[in-house]
Amino acid sequence: METLELIIAPLRDGLYTIMMPVSNFIWSYILVYLLLGAGLLFTIMTRGMQFRLFRHMAYVTFTARGARDGISGFQAFATSMAARVGTGNLAGVALALWIGGPGAIFWMWVTALLGFATSFIESTLAQVYKHRNEDGVFRGGPAFYIERCLGWRWLGSLFAVFLIIAYGLAFNAAQSNTIAQGMSGAFGIPNWLTGVVIAILAGFVIYGGLKSVARTAEKSCRSWPLLTYWSRYGFCLLTFLPSLICSR
Repeated sequence: METLELIIAPLRDGLYTIMMPVSNFIWSYILVYLLLGAGLLFTIMTRGMQFRLFRHMAYVTFTARGARDGISGFQAFATSMAARVGTGNLAGVALALWIGGPGAIFWMWVTALLGFATSFIESTLAQVYKHRNEDGVFRGGPAFYIERCLGWRWLGSLFAVFLIIAYGLAFNAAQSNTIAQGMSGAFGIPNWLTGVVIAILAGFVIYGGLKSVARTAEKSCRSWPLLTYWSRYGFCLLTFLPSLICSR
């Protein structure tokens, strides 16, 4: 492991040296304004879709059933949630609250409300320009509607490559590293062992196809809130109950 670290460390440091200034520039001067501006534009164009159709959206999400060769509305919602919720939604919110104070929570709400419209437009384009494979499973997303709507196949291919790098390496590495560090700190389990277990479990889900991913996300999405809140309550109980008993 030490030899591997000696090989990876220079590559990692070099990548950070190149990417951090680019990332800081994009986040500071482009991405925030672009996301808020696009969300505001789509909100105006859809006449406040996220407010007008919220009740209908909730009804369709929790009552619609998938077709024989597709997935249900709730499975689509759960898969989308699984792709969005991660360490950034937990540690990022805590960090924003610590640095920016209560105002950070307000602007996160504003961003989320405007992001409703952006997500709706993205999902609508994906539905309009999706493609049915020979096995009957649909494929779609930004790479497809960039190619089919704009006619820019090169940009769609470039987007797909970057998306593979982001989701295949960067995002998964961040989530796996967080889990491994937590298991190592709490139970002393080696990081590599946690990584192997995660890779095996994820492999079973991914290679089962889209329906396997949707079913797993559906079951996980229902258990996440219960597991999260009960683990917090259990931690508080085990932490403070002994001191309360001893004080009496």
